[in-house]
Parts: sequence; C-alpha cells; structure tokens
Amino acid sequence: MSINANITKQKVNAMAEFLVFRGVALDRAAPSIRTLIARTGTALAVWRQRRQLHALSAHMRRDIGLNDVQIMDETSRPFWDLPR
Repeated sequence: MSINANITKQKVNAMAEFLVFRGVALDRAAPSIRTLIARTGTALAVWRQRRQLHALSAHMRRDIGLNDVQIMDETSRPFWDLPR
C-alpha cells in the first residue's frame, strides 16, 4: 500500500470518526454515505498527487519518462476526473 493510500485511509477514518461523534453510526449508515466518504478521500489524494506532479522539475519529469504535454494533460484534469 502506498503512502498516499495510507493518508487517504486515515482521512476516511477521520471522517468516519467525525460522523460517529456527530451521532451518525457509520457502520449502520447507508452504503452511499460510505461510498461518498471513500470517493471524497480518493479525490483528495488524486488532487494532491496531481499538484505534486505539476511541481516536479524538468529533470525529475524526464526521470519518470513524462514530457511537459503529458504533465499538463494530467494536471489540468478536474479533481473529480479520477483514473479508473
């Protein structure tokens, strides 16, 4: 599991704890609420990764085999446009 996946899992758990604190038992909540929380965490992680990708230097971009056009294509996507 990657570091970003762990961060996302931590954020989802924090949101779940907040909901339980507010009186909504997440284990009894509708599956759509759990799905929404999970997707929100994923979207946040992807948005953060795209920001980090955009901040890479030209040398680092070449090291991972991406050119400026590929970087701009990926980083210009909206946060809700998640990879499958």
